[in-house]
Amino acid sequence: MYVYGMALFFVMSSMLAVAKTPQANARVWSDVPAFTQVLEYQDERSLTSDQYDGLWEGDEVPALPRVPQPSLPMKRWREGEGINYLNEETHRCTKGKYPNPIRIWEAEPYPIGNGRLAASVFHGSGRDRYTLNEVSFWSGGLNAGTINAHGDKSYNGEHGPEIDAEGFGGYQPVVDLIVDFKAPVQRGTFTRAIALDQGLVTATAIRKKVKITSEAYCSFSDQVMVIQYTADQPASLNATFVYVPQRPEDQLSVEGEHLVFRRTLANGISCEARVCIQQTSGTLRQEGETLVLQDATTCTLIVAIETNYQMDAITGFRGESPATRIEHRLNAIKKQSVECLKARHQADYKALYNRLQLDLGASPETAQTQPTYQRLAAYRKGDGPHDVGLEETLFNFGRYLMICTSRPGSLPAGLQGIWNTMTQAPWGNDYHSNINFQMVYWLAETGNLSDCHLAMLDYLNAMREPFRANTRDYLSAIGEPPETPAGEWLVYTSHNPFGGGGWQVNLPGAAWYGLHFWEHYAFTQDKDYLRQQAYPIMKELCAYWMKHLKPLGKGGAGFQSNYQPVDVTRYPELLRLPEGLLVVPNGWSPEHGPRGMTNKSFLNFS
Repeated sequence: MYVYGMALFFVMSSMLAVAKTPQANARVWSDVPAFTQVLEYQDERSLTSDQYDGLWEGDEVPALPRVPQPSLPMKRWREGEGINYLNEETHRCTKGKYPNPIRIWEAEPYPIGNGRLAASVFHGSGRDRYTLNEVSFWSGGLNAGTINAHGDKSYNGEHGPEIDAEGFGGYQPVVDLIVDFKAPVQRGTFTRAIALDQGLVTATAIRKKVKITSEAYCSFSDQVMVIQYTADQPASLNATFVYVPQRPEDQLSVEGEHLVFRRTLANGISCEARVCIQQTSGTLRQEGETLVLQDATTCTLIVAIETNYQMDAITGFRGESPATRIEHRLNAIKKQSVECLKARHQADYKALYNRLQLDLGASPETAQTQPTYQRLAAYRKGDGPHDVGLEETLFNFGRYLMICTSRPGSLPAGLQGIWNTMTQAPWGNDYHSNINFQMVYWLAETGNLSDCHLAMLDYLNAMREPFRANTRDYLSAIGEPPETPAGEWLVYTSHNPFGGGGWQVNLPGAAWYGLHFWEHYAFTQDKDYLRQQAYPIMKELCAYWMKHLKPLGKGGAGFQSNYQPVDVTRYPELLRLPEGLLVVPNGWSPEHGPRGMTNKSFLNFS
């Protein structure tokens, strides 16, 4: 799921053209079912299982658990910037491909989204798994105050659902929806794909001699998720629908033809999710905590998810109840057919996606017919002719992700976009001002998706008042009178949907954000936007730096880091600096260890 870096690499390194994009390069696909194993703390309550993961029809079905007595203690090791671990059940199930369920989630699902709603879609052998997300389902709050004389704020793994409105918090997954067919796929009959030019995730599979096709998407026009299953034979579609919770306290129920999820986090953010199931022919009946579909031909799932979050500091970031919002949402589409919902979704999606086309030339015909994972493997090895079509596919995939993860009217994309399966996501899936937040949005303007940039810009606009409070916290901590008559503000390295800052202040971060406001104007030439939003914000940012940029002497004389003088003779590169160069004082790099004299990283503005 951490795919932005790869997609953006091709955005930045490829030349744009206007020739028609070949159909083969508008599809990401596989002929192997996804693994559907959930995380260790998720309780499937013996209502569903991953027993058919990695199996085809006719294979021996293992007893569960596959590893009855796992080794203790669990093996853990440092990998990259975090800790990896070995879950022997996952390792056995995936034949060593993945060490744990988190790595499955990072690599296996296909994403859908509309900027607010999202799902990681696992089309498996015996069941399909949808990890559901809503972009504002966050724990935490303003995280006011500082913890030392440098103005740092509390930020130490404080990302779980138990974090109240006084802490930083983190992005929370909603719930997992399982569609269980209770039978494995016939070998050679399976495909799953992202139709990049259609805005759909699709799958085809034969189970018990019945061919079942499915489509899934998140509609921006109607703000619901739509999942449809169709059997190729009348009255032959059978499945069980069940929720798998993310937290023990989550409330799950069956209400008529709806699966219902409810949860209020410790900070008061409430969420409700409803899966409304509609079928042609057959029956739908409740069995305990599940809904069982029998002898249907088609089945449509309408998924509505809402919270009580409102992106407005004046209201305390709270709005209508999720129940009220869901009622309005479902009433608005009550009379629309499934065909109409799909048409509206695709008209909206294609209006964005079709704005730009890339043609890098033709790949070998053999490459164009291969599943994407095989093309990637060959590309990494460098075997055979250069597969330029794969680069084109990755470019298209990057634009697909941008459309799915960021749309006007909702919160912007975090470190993982808007997809998450962990109650303790890395860094809370927050907004990192040191480069990550900016990187996500580099594609918006250059990829002719200016509309998708607005979620970031509107968020920053809405956070100005809490950012000013954070700036006063910082200035007070370092002993500077916190006078901000011009409304100037800084940002911390991390921030959340409530304007709360975390970790250390990132001095140049807000100025970097100012560049995004200017870039949006530069690409759109929208003078009303410049006058009403961009210029006032850039003026506030400049007001701070007019007071706080520091002039250096010749050769870097007077340079400081970590609030201490730096021996400039240790850094020959400073000798070329002219007297009077304006720099950000006390710069530091979060990627190169603690602040101090060994940190060569500093930014300057002249």
